[in-house]
Amino acid sequence: MTSKFQLYKKDAHNVARKALTAAGATLGMLLATGCAANFSALSNSLPDGAATAGSAIGGRAFGGQQPISGALIQLYAVGTTGYGSTATPLITGTTIKTNVNGGFTLPTNSYTCPAGSYVYITATGGDPGLGTGTNSSIALMAALGLCSNLTSTTFININELTTVAGVWSMAQFGSTTGTALSGSAYPATPSDSFGTSATNTQGIANAMAIANVLVNTTTGTTPGTNTTGNVWNVETWHLNTLADILAACVNSAGANASACSTLFTNTNSATDTLQAALYMAKNPTSNVAAIAAIPIPSAPFVPYDTTVNDFTIGLSYQTGTLAPRFVAIDQFGNAWVVGNTNVYELDPTGNVISTIPSYTLNGASTAWKTAYQVALDTANNAWIIDQSGFSVVGITGSNATGAANGGVSTAVSTGTLTPEGIAVDGSNNVWYSTNSSKLYELAKGAYTTPVAGATTTVLPYGVAVDLSNNPSSPNYAASNGGSFVYAVNQQGCSGLTLGGTTTSTYGGSMTMAYTTAGTSTAAGAATALSTIGDAACAGAASKVANNSAGYAPLSTPAGIAVDNGNNLWVIDQNYTTADTSGPKYSLTKFSENYSASLAAASVNSEISFASYSGAGLSTPWYLAIDGASAVWTANSQGTTSGVPGGTVSAFTNAGAALSPTTGLYGGVYSSTVGTTTTTSKRTIVSARGVAVDPSGNLWVANSATFTPSGASSAIGFVTVMVGAATPTVTPLSRGIANYTLASKP
Repeated sequence: MTSKFQLYKKDAHNVARKALTAAGATLGMLLATGCAANFSALSNSLPDGAATAGSAIGGRAFGGQQPISGALIQLYAVGTTGYGSTATPLITGTTIKTNVNGGFTLPTNSYTCPAGSYVYITATGGDPGLGTGTNSSIALMAALGLCSNLTSTTFININELTTVAGVWSMAQFGSTTGTALSGSAYPATPSDSFGTSATNTQGIANAMAIANVLVNTTTGTTPGTNTTGNVWNVETWHLNTLADILAACVNSAGANASACSTLFTNTNSATDTLQAALYMAKNPTSNVAAIAAIPIPSAPFVPYDTTVNDFTIGLSYQTGTLAPRFVAIDQFGNAWVVGNTNVYELDPTGNVISTIPSYTLNGASTAWKTAYQVALDTANNAWIIDQSGFSVVGITGSNATGAANGGVSTAVSTGTLTPEGIAVDGSNNVWYSTNSSKLYELAKGAYTTPVAGATTTVLPYGVAVDLSNNPSSPNYAASNGGSFVYAVNQQGCSGLTLGGTTTSTYGGSMTMAYTTAGTSTAAGAATALSTIGDAACAGAASKVANNSAGYAPLSTPAGIAVDNGNNLWVIDQNYTTADTSGPKYSLTKFSENYSASLAAASVNSEISFASYSGAGLSTPWYLAIDGASAVWTANSQGTTSGVPGGTVSAFTNAGAALSPTTGLYGGVYSSTVGTTTTTSKRTIVSARGVAVDPSGNLWVANSATFTPSGASSAIGFVTVMVGAATPTVTPLSRGIANYTLASKP
């Protein structure tokens, strides 16, 4: 029969494989028992202490379901002098290779763990069962975590799945330079290295932990798990597909074999499977059809994609039965998730470490009514909008990865005003917008006393603080040494010429004010600088000219964010061109260059804009900017016949699309038994808030619950796209304070 999900066409990229047998397929692999790598100790910097002698550990290297004999085993400590810096081989006094069964042992004292080092293990070269000769193109790995956590009970299964998990989770820390691993492990500079900056050990530690959520390094199977078991919808079918692609080359005669040749040709002339995997992870939309079409006889990892859209990987974490709306990341990679009537704090691998069902307001316990948005200050304290509870709530933050927060410390009533957006500046002043009223400031040291400032209009969903506080900014004089704060008003400008609509009440504007400069009050929230509006927006003090087609730059705007170049990025949910058959959704990039004599009436001549569309944009709401100042947003589609329809879109800072016209969603697996079709796909449903963490993971808050196939009730969840973005400084307020917003930690 024809699948009822017409959206998912088989062989869209020539990747249809053999159907699974009715009885199913198993890995058919007997493994030694043992303990997986221990990721419980995650630190923000390299711990002090002496190097320690390594414990004996054992493992096995497999290509698909076949043992690799004669593979060279090496243990590497990640580089610490920069992203992609050279890793250090730890086995230098002996040569360790796999036996005929693929097994290996690292004897006691065969390696030394540098203090606080994070490690990964590789298996290179060897015979994957050819019987004659070896395959020098083989390079497989597994991410292990802290070296000092390896014990005599540690057992490691190195295969294509552990390679995919390790490479994709650490993609933004990887590089491919030097000599091929299979010929360089003792002790030449390796080609395939993973390294981080001295200030972002936390990022690579968290990345290794997430690799273990994707794949169990003891068994070499997917999925892995986290401590509390709330991992949901690891994209096992897509992981299997990526592993199968690598296995086609691993289980061959090497570089001249068709599978390797096709793979390497389409991955920037890679010379081994680890290099190829890293290229695919960093360039998930490049040569997808050609790579996905590599024939894989008797695919070792099943089930696999029936359609491949791109090479990104995702997973989800359950947040009870409530749908979250917004997410923010602290400096340790913990995620604050607000979900209507509850607030959660998750550690970097999704474990729920705190649940906050209520807060104290005016001496009374108050349940959340609509926990709506969250922003973090430089001390990792969370500031949360309770929209229909008419409150702004402060919660003491965590002081380490996975550490529970300190509970509610401040709650301020907004009276009868509906709070909407929220942001924190570099001096820890809290800014929030209220619907059809004012932009308010809760000044540091006076959090219980809101200060009314600039006027807002209808639905001021987004609030952002810029980098004009940086002394090197051309805006520093104009801002009196502080930042500018912007609130985006989605509606309220009538009579505008929007694309496809000659008169519209959905034109947008931006409320603009000063933040506090240092310890002085400067202009403060009480003095609004300007309301930046479209050309026809009545009441706007400063009018930004329409674009060359005569249409407004702010077309039903929603979210706003600031990049490292101090440009403002705004989501548009209406047309910005005359062609209504073209893209409805776009991003507008505003470039500031304010003079010292800046006045409200002159803002229009000191700010310019450009609009960008495509990349799969479809009902986006909010956006996040990564450490390369690339822009990410999630598209808010719902479900079709029970299948989630959401995707992710991304743009470079220059406005070039990083995602295809379909958006990013990985791969799809569909199977039909009788009259029932089951479809597995990335779970993004009615997406709202997005955030990038120090490992380069993109977090998406889904504002609708979802009922998984076979489940009796709906669940709330956040979705994480693993290692796709550039690691960034978190929280945002810390980036503003240090002038490192939207840059690498």
